Amino acid sequence: MSFFLSPLPAKPLEPLRPLSDLESRSMRVYMRGAPVVVEAAEQFGMEGDDVKVECMVEGMPRPDRVEWAKGRRPLNTSKWN
Repeated sequence: MSFFLSPLPAKPLEPLRPLSDLESRSMRVYMRGAPVVVEAAEQFGMEGDDVKVECMVEGMPRPDRVEWAKGRRPLNTSKWN
């Protein structure tokens, strides 16, 4: 996410300058928040077949793991890693 910020005069008692004299700069601002699924895609498999399920997420700070659940019950994925 990017924001465009225009600086204001540094001192409140300083006379106001016309808007055209102000400098403008672009900057990137990182906001902390919960991870977000970047790419949601339906994935299918047949019963008894091996499947590879992928999930791409982003967040700040960067997520270090994804936890899987079925019906709000966590799945034990340690036996599959």
